Amino acid sequence: MLGSAEILEICQAENVASVIPGYGFLSENTDFAEDVVKAGMTWIGPSSDTIKSFGIKHTSRILAEEAGVPIVPGTKDLLKSAQEARQAAETIGFPVILKATAGGGGMGLQVCNNSDEVQHYFETIVSRGQTLFKNAGVFMEKYIAQGRHIEVQIFGNGLGDAISFFERECSIQRRHQKVIEECPSLFVGKTPGLRQKLSDAAIRLAELVKYKSAGTVEFLVDDDTGSFFFLEMNTRLQVEHGITELCYNVDLVAMMYEQAAAEASPLGGIKHLKQRQPTGPQGAAVELRLYAENPVRNYAPSPGLLQDLEWAKGDIRIDTWVTKGTNISAYYADDQDPLLAKLMAHSPTREESSEKLIRFIDDSVIAGPPTNADFLRQILASPPFKAGQTTTNFLSTKFNYKPCAIDVISGGPLTHIQDLPAWFGVRNGVPESGPMDPLAFQIANILVGNELTTEALEMTGAGPELRFLADALVAVSGPDIAIELDGEPKKSWESFAVKAGQRLSLGKIRGNGCRAYLAISGGFPSVPKFIGSKSNAIACNFGGYQGRRLAAGDLIFIKEQDVSRLSQFTRAFPSDLLPKYESDWEIYCVPGPHDVGFLTNSGIETLYNTKWKVSHNASRSGIAIVGPTPEFSRQDGGEGGGHPSNVLEYGYPLGAVNWAGDAANILPLEGPDMGGFISTNTVVRADFWRLGQVSPGNTVTFKPISFDSAIELRKRTIDFISAISEAFKRPGGIKDLRPLDWVVPSDHVSAVIKEIHETDSRPPTTYRQAGDTYILVEYGQQKSSLNLRGRVELLANEIESWKDDRISGCVATHINLLVQFDGTRLHQSELMEKLIKAEQRIPDASQAKLPSRIIRLPLVWDDSVTKKYIQDYTEAVRSSAVYLPSNIDFVARNNGITAQDVLDTFIKARWICVSVCFYTAVPCIINLDPRKQLRCPKWNPPRTATPEGCVGVGGISACLYNSLSPGGFQMMGRSIPGWDFFSLNKQYLRNKPAFFRTFDQFEFYQVSEEEYNKFLDDFHAGQFTYDIQPAEFDMKEYNEFLDSIQDDLVQVRKRQDEAAAVLAKEEASLLAEWKASKAAMVTFVTDDIEKLKADPNLSYIASPMNANVWKLQVKEGDIIQKTHLITILEAMKMEISVFSEDEFIGTRVTKVVQKPGSIVSPGDPICFVEEVQKKKEKGL
Repeated sequence: MLGSAEILEICQAENVASVIPGYGFLSENTDFAEDVVKAGMTWIGPSSDTIKSFGIKHTSRILAEEAGVPIVPGTKDLLKSAQEARQAAETIGFPVILKATAGGGGMGLQVCNNSDEVQHYFETIVSRGQTLFKNAGVFMEKYIAQGRHIEVQIFGNGLGDAISFFERECSIQRRHQKVIEECPSLFVGKTPGLRQKLSDAAIRLAELVKYKSAGTVEFLVDDDTGSFFFLEMNTRLQVEHGITELCYNVDLVAMMYEQAAAEASPLGGIKHLKQRQPTGPQGAAVELRLYAENPVRNYAPSPGLLQDLEWAKGDIRIDTWVTKGTNISAYYADDQDPLLAKLMAHSPTREESSEKLIRFIDDSVIAGPPTNADFLRQILASPPFKAGQTTTNFLSTKFNYKPCAIDVISGGPLTHIQDLPAWFGVRNGVPESGPMDPLAFQIANILVGNELTTEALEMTGAGPELRFLADALVAVSGPDIAIELDGEPKKSWESFAVKAGQRLSLGKIRGNGCRAYLAISGGFPSVPKFIGSKSNAIACNFGGYQGRRLAAGDLIFIKEQDVSRLSQFTRAFPSDLLPKYESDWEIYCVPGPHDVGFLTNSGIETLYNTKWKVSHNASRSGIAIVGPTPEFSRQDGGEGGGHPSNVLEYGYPLGAVNWAGDAANILPLEGPDMGGFISTNTVVRADFWRLGQVSPGNTVTFKPISFDSAIELRKRTIDFISAISEAFKRPGGIKDLRPLDWVVPSDHVSAVIKEIHETDSRPPTTYRQAGDTYILVEYGQQKSSLNLRGRVELLANEIESWKDDRISGCVATHINLLVQFDGTRLHQSELMEKLIKAEQRIPDASQAKLPSRIIRLPLVWDDSVTKKYIQDYTEAVRSSAVYLPSNIDFVARNNGITAQDVLDTFIKARWICVSVCFYTAVPCIINLDPRKQLRCPKWNPPRTATPEGCVGVGGISACLYNSLSPGGFQMMGRSIPGWDFFSLNKQYLRNKPAFFRTFDQFEFYQVSEEEYNKFLDDFHAGQFTYDIQPAEFDMKEYNEFLDSIQDDLVQVRKRQDEAAAVLAKEEASLLAEWKASKAAMVTFVTDDIEKLKADPNLSYIASPMNANVWKLQVKEGDIIQKTHLITILEAMKMEISVFSEDEFIGTRVTKVVQKPGSIVSPGDPICFVEEVQKKKEKGL
């Protein structure tokens, strides 16, 4: 938030003539008002003297008395002590209210019902006044419980004249802050003479001080007698001024400007102001204050991401600062005033205005952190509000909020929303997502009567604790998990009713498996869809509930249920039909796309003869498996990179066993859709449920099967789910079900489906199978060529023209096209036939003219952020590598050029986009001049995080990481991303977050880090303007250029090969040293631990699971306390706190045997401890 000094500095720099303060904190700041005037600007508002007079509440009471305005009984002077406050309260009579004299906006107030409360709260209000308003003064008034907050809008000309626009009622308040306001007051209108009395009193007070500009006189009106008392004068425009404007057809802000202009003229103020006095309101207006707060948690502020905001159409005035995609920070949504919008309706009657607002809320979409929208709607619909029973205690005595929602008490380690089919077939850097175990997910939905695709909660490791605020029908499926409803155990795999007010606690998963599902009848209707799905892509931080896992304080709305139905609707899934969760998994896969030609026969045998151990790095985006490195058949990756696992980037099939250097990862549902590492075999779709349940420490054995067997297994699974759904619709039908037959014969078929030899008009073409859902079409021999890329584009366009709904999409890259299809409806052989025929129709791409754009982007080179990420990797993963500590220097050395030459390839050349994939539509680009194409291997192992906007180089390509994501390219600097989650930028297409396209051409210009940060801030605000020129890429002209540089290119490639060969040897040596040091460390630690275990005086606190030690919370010499936090582990993208058991209370830590970054298994010691008494005996 800008302070007064910063605002004045900006005003002077911009030659501002006048300042209107609105209704923020500075609007009643006398110092600021005086500083504005001293700086030669016009202050549009009351004078600083007036602000000062009414800013101190106890002195404003004196002015009110002088004007003949009734005041609430209370203390005349400030209270000096709690004892004096007690005495005053006993004189006035309880209840009383303590008030900070400089307070406002409902802050610095406390109702006290007895002397003890006065004693307790006095110092609190003193402190709050000093903290918020820099004034510790406190006074006391009689508290009128059955009161109404009525305020009169006045306007003065500073010459002694004032008028009023009569009253507004603002009685509905929480924490003494207004929630709903209306104009006029129904109560005042029904009480004869009260409107005029209030108006006259307000005008007398304003004219007494020669008030100028807009202001509000607040009164407390006794609901029983109609008597009224002065509360305070607000010397500013009120938040709720809009409803007065609607009822009196006046623009108060315009009048403030008019008054300021008149002051600067000989007139001195608005002449003939009295002639503008209205006679009364026209119609009725109601205002709702939309807050970022959680009404079920005592109106706790709720910062977070506003995922969707679509205001309904209608005659509603909306004053707001937020839009879709606004991140409401904790600094804004504090406990003071988390206002998001003011919603105002005006109609002939109060009832019509209220109905307008109810319809408006019903038809609007406000999705993100908890707000009070539903709370406001229920107030408007309540009988007490309709009857006008709106006293200041309305919320505590006349209204009971009953949301149809779930209050999240604890989110558990990793609980988030998934649905089906999620983003299946979307690609373009959008991970498919959805439930990792679709089998358990769908059965849970069946058990509560939902559609199979309805969104549900996925819980990893353990579940959340939820307080249901409405009745619901729920079911839990998956591995064995502790379930309690108000402390009573419940069973999984059967539905049960939860009543409003009950707590559902889901504890740890017990035994094998790692993910369970909670389905709720009707799903989560208020969770918005992102690109058509409610799923949460954890890897990309979008979708689901605010783009993240659930956390304490979240409020999730559910569908209202028929209570009578809940007691009758119960379903239980038979135990003999349950899937088997194991620790040693056999998982079916299809060979390919990259085995023959990339691995030796021995290497292929290693794939299928090894029990691969699942690492702690097992998550929705990648499941790392540990075992022997298969033997590669190539020496390097050619243009793909220096390691034989490198290839030119291609579309990744989900389920692929992907080799990043010597490390293997299975790519599950949130894996990237493109990369440059080989995939040797691919898990079949029917076994994705097993993939979703493998846990750290488990083993996986891959069992190769044919495409036909994979489809047979998938059809069985689909039929099984369908049979379950149908069986529950028939009485006793579930008894007829038989267990699913998971057995199919093993069959190692070739990954290569077909090869077509080169002709004069067509390149060599290889068709590779990639599981039972993909075919990878590859042109050429792993050599990048824009001619081949053009052919890929033409093939993709041809497939799109088929309009075949059995084909869900394609990923186009350098020389590859990954085709995704539904193998249950379109057989691989039929698709192959269509693809081969298509080849005969595709024209020669070398003559094509392709639509393009030239985009100029700023580039900050070798910036501090990328350096920090490199340093983090050096400290946490690998301390020495040929590409460390400077990626730029490495790329220069690997190409036999200087660091300046590397920079010049970006800022003095043009690049072209060959694919838009990976995560969040990352553009993969190559330099249009092959002589300036940089060649280099990728990081080994790759990093888990790359900063937003990073420009990286790998193989012969570069890319621009659009968001925080894993990666392996060498980091050069940063530019402006091309991914806007909410399409805030006007240059983006609506609901299309990806900006860059294939065949876009990129030009970079260098900027400083300060300039770049400004550009990035503009981008985040939706204000960055991309410099774009429409263009056409002429392949014929480009080929002519290529022909002209062939001699030069030969020399460049020779230089690059020689330089790369030297560094390849250096890297091989460094990599071997790193692996040896890791192995030695494991051996050393193991030997040390075994010696400690043999000591009879020592015991140890062990790891409960396979994980990475993230943080150690004990040190040698510590005495273990009850539930002492020992360490925080990291596994499966979760943080797991390890606490001591009671048996260790009072022991002393003698040795900590793990360190951050250590990998531990269940039972591995974290630290050794000794009884304190035995320690003393040893000392004797």
